[in-house]
Amino acid sequence: MAGSGGSRRRGALHRDVLVFEWMGEMTENKGKIVGLLVKKCPLAGSGQARRMRRGDAGLTRRVPGYRFITATTEQDMGISRHATAHWEGDLKSGKGQLSTPQSGLLDKTRYGFNSRFGDEKGTNPEELIAAAHAGCFTMALSAKLGEAGFTPTSLDTEAKVDLSMEGGPQLSQIRLKVKAVVPGIDATQFRAIADDAKQNCPVSKALSAVPISLEAELG
Repeated sequence: MAGSGGSRRRGALHRDVLVFEWMGEMTENKGKIVGLLVKKCPLAGSGQARRMRRGDAGLTRRVPGYRFITATTEQDMGISRHATAHWEGDLKSGKGQLSTPQSGLLDKTRYGFNSRFGDEKGTNPEELIAAAHAGCFTMALSAKLGEAGFTPTSLDTEAKVDLSMEGGPQLSQIRLKVKAVVPGIDATQFRAIADDAKQNCPVSKALSAVPISLEAELG
């Protein structure tokens, strides 16, 4: 999935106790090289820096204070996220809880039949799909604008997920609406880039069986 340039991701290096930083940006460019850098390790040479080779364009960057130890492709690296659901009882009178252990954003958040099909307080799968799609599309749009040489001042996206009951519950439509402030871009360029982001963001691809519409507006 695309991300803004210069971003960093932190995590545990599972084969030992060192801490690493993932430098660079996630892109859809197959075979892109990323570097695994170990912090606070002795550096070789008098330059107090090692070169880290990034990308198939052959770019290099000096990273003071880090030692380059390996490289891999983003396909090999992979990213895995997870969530949990707990349910008690039958469908209509039962109750459930949703949790996202990695982020802690959802912690035994209540959901159930009436929060999904009625107006009872609590979340539901369609709301969470809408949030995921809005977030994924917006990041993809930011990345694709950057690739085209534009930096958005702001991107505001609304996603609506429609659940149809005809023939049994099923997602019938997803409607994306984005309002953007992007200096230097015209409406035609913006629309083309927004359509590309809608078509190719990972969540759109995962939901490709559902009709997805997009309303794109420059502010």
